[in-house]
Amino acid sequence: MKILVTGSTGFLGKALVRQLLQDNHQVFKYDIIDGYDICNQSQFEKVILDFSPTTVIHLAAVANLNLYQDDISIGEKINIGGTKNILDLCNKYNVRLLFASTCCAYGNTTEYPSKETSPLYTQEPYALSKIESEKEILKFGLPHCCMRLATFYGPDMRQALAVGHFMDKLHHDKEITVHGKGHQTRTLTHVDDIVSGIIAIAMSEPKYDVVNISTTESISVLDMISLLEKCLDKKAVLVFGQDREHQTFREEINNDRLTSLGWTCKHSLETGIQDTYRWYIENGAKFNC
Repeated sequence: MKILVTGSTGFLGKALVRQLLQDNHQVFKYDIIDGYDICNQSQFEKVILDFSPTTVIHLAAVANLNLYQDDISIGEKINIGGTKNILDLCNKYNVRLLFASTCCAYGNTTEYPSKETSPLYTQEPYALSKIESEKEILKFGLPHCCMRLATFYGPDMRQALAVGHFMDKLHHDKEITVHGKGHQTRTLTHVDDIVSGIIAIAMSEPKYDVVNISTTESISVLDMISLLEKCLDKKAVLVFGQDREHQTFREEINNDRLTSLGWTCKHSLETGIQDTYRWYIENGAKFNC
């Protein structure tokens, strides 16, 4: 299969491209680092015409929540405007689009575990940008798919992500600041399980226009820190600060649609943290920027 991946040099993009190539697919890597801009529609169109992909897996975005909040206009230009460019051309040339949305879209929803049909109650700007793009994609429907990804972690991750941030602080015997009381839960999912979920969708006949890609294992921030303490054999020093604006307090995700496509989760959070810590040490006790 010929697959174009946007955001191909990011944490998830690198892992996805690596697996696709291992599976003998032809891959075009489309990333701003290599001079490919999703906001440049004519450039994207030329690549579509030259490479002729059957599928576009669209990962590119301003994904750092803090950076997004610092300049929402830039985030919207890339996350919403760039995605619209891609959608228009996928429709024009009959290319299937798999769009990386987020499970954060559910926010403080009223249904647990959250299914793809559950209400979306987030007020977090990054997640709202994803919802806006979902609306445009869902107007067209199949064969396109909005993939709601869990928060992911694993080897080669950015330090800004919670697992990396807490692991680095604990390893270097620094205080860990917890937002709020630390009881908020997330379904943290290993990057390799996110990758296998994306590939399961890509290799399946179009069946669902929205699919959650997430483990069902939900854990609180405090329990996650306890797992890190166990893995690193260290005791954390916690400082409790103000809660984040637009905080999601509870996250439980239903993944029945994904498992119906043959996907299974390979990593528990405990084994995933162990895997990540081994990489972190081998990487000189540091994460990527």
